[in-house]
Amino acid sequence: MSVAPEPIRWRDERLDLLDQTQLPERVVFERQTSLETVFTAIRELKVRGAPAIGIAAAYGLVVAMQAHRSADGNQFANALRMDAERLRTARPTAVNLAWAVDRIVAAAQLPGDGAARYARIKAAAETIHEQDRQMCRAIGRAGQHLITPGSGPFTSYGKRPVSA
Repeated sequence: MSVAPEPIRWRDERLDLLDQTQLPERVVFERQTSLETVFTAIRELKVRGAPAIGIAAAYGLVVAMQAHRSADGNQFANALRMDAERLRTARPTAVNLAWAVDRIVAAAQLPGDGAARYARIKAAAETIHEQDRQMCRAIGRAGQHLITPGSGPFTSYGKRPVSA
């Protein structure tokens, strides 16, 4: 059975999001280069599912704050708060988005310069992502016995998951 691609990729300080509006016909990842590109991806439903929205928002703030690593701590925190408020408006009712944004903002509140605060928000985003992976694995293990040999899950489109 093929495995669906992970919809969020964080590698080498870069964020790529799967454009879920193009599934199942095409698997297209879009590089996120700013807060606005992440905002648009969330707002236009390219990112779907509460956990994925939260993870994308967390990494979106990290991407936005890359330009502020050399700032002093207060400048960093102020810029982060402004970007966080902007990102919240992408989907105002998305609970995971607000929760993830709050976690990232909280990670930046400890003392330190921009570089130290950046390192903390990046670690917080990576933790949010890893916690979601662990939950998904646990759900898979819990339901594994329901999928018998020769059978497999189908997407809402009636097709097997897209291979990576």
